[in-house]
Amino acid sequence: DLYSLPKDKAKLQSEDLLHKLGLWQEKDKRVEYLSGGMQRRFNLAMATVHSPKLLILDEPTANLDQESKRLVFTFLEGLL
Repeated sequence: DLYSLPKDKAKLQSEDLLHKLGLWQEKDKRVEYLSGGMQRRFNLAMATVHSPKLLILDEPTANLDQESKRLVFTFLEGLL
């Protein structure tokens, strides 16, 4: 509702983002039970669900392990 996306489009976009950010298997968990790195990736998914024209990030990979950093950078490159 926040971004005025139709529910069906928001659902498809959310599912796609969860897959791309390696969070699909965690989709039924509450965010507070996810690891810090997963929470960061979830925040990135929330920030991009409406396909913004401009995305400003402040150290999106701070405190992430190497695999998570690679996943985030690959995701961000895909947005270009």
